[in-house]
Amino acid sequence: MVKELHSALGIMTERYKKNTRSYDGYRTFDCKIGNRKATAPERIYKELPTLIEQYESKEIITLEDILDFHYRFERIRPFAENNGLIGRLLIFKECLRNSITPFIIDSTDRQRYFDGLDKWEHDRRELIDLCLDAQVKFRHDLNI
Repeated sequence: MVKELHSALGIMTERYKKNTRSYDGYRTFDCKIGNRKATAPERIYKELPTLIEQYESKEIITLEDILDFHYRFERIRPFAENNGLIGRLLIFKECLRNSITPFIIDSTDRQRYFDGLDKWEHDRRELIDLCLDAQVKFRHDLNI
């Protein structure tokens, strides 16, 4: 499903129309996320299914579980591009699936979002607080 989402998103882009990127598979080159190396391309095929299996094995999924999945997905960085967008779409989908108020991380919160991801391993509060704030905004914008 993650590959299908990535492909569907890619088809809508100018790059796809110009045939400069493939949207049918995982990344085939090394890359970094900030100062950290992403998962090596040859390990994506093992690590992404393992991540999904571990996540899906949970009986109850909380917002923190969804954000942890997102953090780990971003560390794997399975695609050549659009990983962040796919990851945030998965957050939205998983919130709906688990009866958690969904949210959109606004461009004005971009740096706070990146800071929260950078600190996730030792301080989860920053990203969680950002998402809780975004839920309040989402509810307000929808008048719910």
